[in-house]
Amino acid sequence: MEPFEILSYKTDLQIRINGVSIKELFVNTVKALASILHHQERYPVPKQKQKIKIKSNDLNSLLIDFLNELLAKSQVNKEVYWDIHVSVLSETELEAELLGDKIEIFDEDIKTINHRDAEIKKELNHYTITVILDI
Repeated sequence: MEPFEILSYKTDLQIRINGVSIKELFVNTVKALASILHHQERYPVPKQKQKIKIKSNDLNSLLIDFLNELLAKSQVNKEVYWDIHVSVLSETELEAELLGDKIEIFDEDIKTINHRDAEIKKELNHYTITVILDI
């Protein structure tokens, strides 16, 4: 099972993200977004760290709100985050440290991550979610 898969969706970008646990699902969302914002095979040792704290109504909203906050931090700080250390994760709350580095230019301009049709699903031995990115 791949950690994520990039799919096409009309004029938007659709990504299916997988993880054996909810925590791994969040970790793989960071990797997926990084691979879209900055096409790179390997990332160096991270030089930038950003704390992130999100509260939402439910787990689905938490994941999408997290992705939107991750995108906002990337754009404001001109950084790409490719790793995350999660300290708190519940159905409604996430606290973590993002790890990444400064970049000159993004390879893709993502406007937002949609809540539309975003639902975490429990498969046989893993979790999955498909998210739509407005580009």
